[in-house]
Amino acid sequence: MTQEIFDLYDEEDKPLNKTKPRSEVHKNGDWHRVVHIYVYNEQGQVMVHLRSLFKDSKPGCFDARFGGHVTTGMDYLDTALLELRQEIGLVVRAEELQIGPKEKNAQFPNNEHVQVYFYCFRGNEKDLRFSDQEVVEAKWMNKEEVINSMNSDPQKWAGTAERFLQVFKLLAK
Repeated sequence: MTQEIFDLYDEEDKPLNKTKPRSEVHKNGDWHRVVHIYVYNEQGQVMVHLRSLFKDSKPGCFDARFGGHVTTGMDYLDTALLELRQEIGLVVRAEELQIGPKEKNAQFPNNEHVQVYFYCFRGNEKDLRFSDQEVVEAKWMNKEEVINSMNSDPQKWAGTAERFLQVFKLLAK
């Protein structure tokens, strides 16, 4: 399997015009880009998914966001659209994504610039396709269910209840 190559950035998200393989970036703490996409429905529920056992980070855990690394030559938006298509089979137009905050996640050795997006899913979840081996299943959960599960069984989640609440407040606006 070919290793992903990432463009490198400084701490302020300015390009360094250098690239490195994923394994080196994560080993050395180089700044790189990722996208997080929160999928919600008109009833205010969030789509959570079970991560594959093959994931290198938090395998077999639930996650309230989809997304991935921005590989060399790609931008945040292109990556968000690609990840939704690869992870759950959603073909989404750029104008259907709502741009959320851009965040700096400084947790050496995984230093990331994160662009958050939101997507309101109005389709049928039976149409979702898990073809890239990263997502095992997806289901809808309301805010209270997610928070209760994250608090009572945090090791089963890729994120934290505190972070989820911050994001959920943005969705409520």
